[in-house]
Amino acid sequence: MAGPSRKDAYIGNPEIFIKLMGSIDTFIQQNNENVRKVDDWMFDVENELQKIKELLEQRVMDAHTKLQNADFELNMCRSMPSYDSENRPQKPNCSSQESARLKAKRQLDVAQKNLNQMNELLRYAQKFAREYDDKKQNFVKLLDNKLPSSVSTLHKHHQIMQEYLNLNINRNGEK
Repeated sequence: MAGPSRKDAYIGNPEIFIKLMGSIDTFIQQNNENVRKVDDWMFDVENELQKIKELLEQRVMDAHTKLQNADFELNMCRSMPSYDSENRPQKPNCSSQESARLKAKRQLDVAQKNLNQMNELLRYAQKFAREYDDKKQNFVKLLDNKLPSSVSTLHKHHQIMQEYLNLNINRNGEK
């Protein structure tokens, strides 16, 4: 198949190159701004997730301390001598301390489970951030390298078109 004929190669309005160059510049500026906005948003989300993780870590530590205290109280109760009304030794009634210990253990289990889920969420978020960063780097390279070279190429074509028009050649190739 043959290429375009000479008459098809004629461009009547060379200002199209200026418009294309301006469009590319605007595209680059807008997308650099959009990338910055996404980076800022991701930074904010990462900080929020980190604050939540720290809160959950504090809850695990508090629950652990509460369990240790409940264990201590239960051990103290079990070690205290107890006597019936006739002064015979008997097993002490530590049901409230046992109940408090079970409650503290459940709280620790729930706090640990929540922290584990948060750590899993953070691993997922970090994986997403790494994937985003790889794609962003490719996109930024395109914005910083490829598109400006396209503008440069368009500028060269615009200069060529201006010189062509300065020759006063009409569409039929006559001077």
